Amino acid sequence: MPRDFRADVQALRGPAVLLVVLYHTQLAPFGYLGVDIFFVISGFLITGHIATRLEQSRFSFYEFYYRRAKRLLPAAYVVIALTTIAAPFFLSDVGLRDFRSQILGALTFTGNIVLWTQAGSPPGARPCPPYSHWTFWFAEPDRGCRFGLLGNRDPPAVAQQG
Repeated sequence: MPRDFRADVQALRGPAVLLVVLYHTQLAPFGYLGVDIFFVISGFLITGHIATRLEQSRFSFYEFYYRRAKRLLPAAYVVIALTTIAAPFFLSDVGLRDFRSQILGALTFTGNIVLWTQAGSPPGARPCPPYSHWTFWFAEPDRGCRFGLLGNRDPPAVAQQG
């Protein structure tokens, strides 16, 4: 096992995956709880990584986002390619038009704006299958706040008694 393997984190991932799968198979109504668990895990691990790198004076925004892109984009591009191939077999003409806009949004990192314009407002206004991605829009600003909070970690100055 790698030295940074976390059994406690792995124990949370299992139920999170199960909740999402049960939701998508329509066996349980609480799939968003699984997504929320993944957000908590992600935030915990990312914050720990950033804090450690800051303490070592080795943190780099470029390296941080480069590693994220290297880890996440290949899977995203595979999903986009496979759904683009499958879409004509499953979607109507109207669905394909919306799908084309959603793919363009995904490729330009404006997918949530596309979904918002298609539905007219955030989730709940009209059923839209890709809304499970809506909450990802909030993840990056959260990380930006975390950078700011972790970047100012010096303890307050204490007056010396003389």
